[in-house]
Amino acid sequence: MRELPLVFFTVLTQTAVGAWLILMISEATRPASWTTPVTVGGRQWPRWPLALLMAACVFDVAILISTSHLGQPVRAVNTLFRMGASPMSTEIALASLFCAAAGISALVMLFQIGPRWTGRTLAWLAVVAGIAFLTAIPQVYRISTVATWESNWTPAIMWLTSLVTGGALAALLGARRLGLVISLIGIVVSFCIRPAYLAWLMQANAELAPRQTTWFTAQLVLLAIAVCAGLWTLWRERRYSMVALNLVLVVVAELVGRIAFYNLWTLPMA
Repeated sequence: MRELPLVFFTVLTQTAVGAWLILMISEATRPASWTTPVTVGGRQWPRWPLALLMAACVFDVAILISTSHLGQPVRAVNTLFRMGASPMSTEIALASLFCAAAGISALVMLFQIGPRWTGRTLAWLAVVAGIAFLTAIPQVYRISTVATWESNWTPAIMWLTSLVTGGALAALLGARRLGLVISLIGIVVSFCIRPAYLAWLMQANAELAPRQTTWFTAQLVLLAIAVCAGLWTLWRERRYSMVALNLVLVVVAELVGRIAFYNLWTLPMA
């Protein structure tokens, strides 16, 4: 199970960045929906910055989990010296940039520090860093010696994760309708491309691909349940418990699918 920290790292960072992007779009298109403050600890806080801070915290948790995969975490900074030449160095640098820009911007806006444009500028810088980060992650796995990873399917399934789980997290944090719609669209697209993806995996590695049937089946079942929960939430049920359930379903589904992805290397996590 040595790759398990990377499973959580990739899924949770993609979730956080996806949620950040959706929250930014939601506030830009419907700013009036974020005007009602939220009471936490007996104090009222602006909803949108608080939601952004929660998304940034998910990203931070993912970073902390990833350090358990490093033999000597304190030396991780050394990888930055090969930024641009090494996909992993680029990924780490962009993760650091997003983490800093997202965290600082959310705190600046939450506590209303300095001019209003400061926090918003940093928040949009985080958007740029986040998109670049989502683009960089798949490049780490485009390894010529791993046939099941070296294809356009790798960035496709990872970008879909940011839509599916990021949309669900954004829905829980306040962008309910937009987040759920984006999450459901991501799931539908995932269902549509799955037959072609699995067929390609069988051609790429006829030995390892069939061993992931249980994992992929579990992922599809969880996503199917999430579709039902998401549609029910959009049409009938408005409670946060249903939105939270939908988030749990899609995150677990993507974690299961990511385990299958890493199993397509050489050392199955089973």
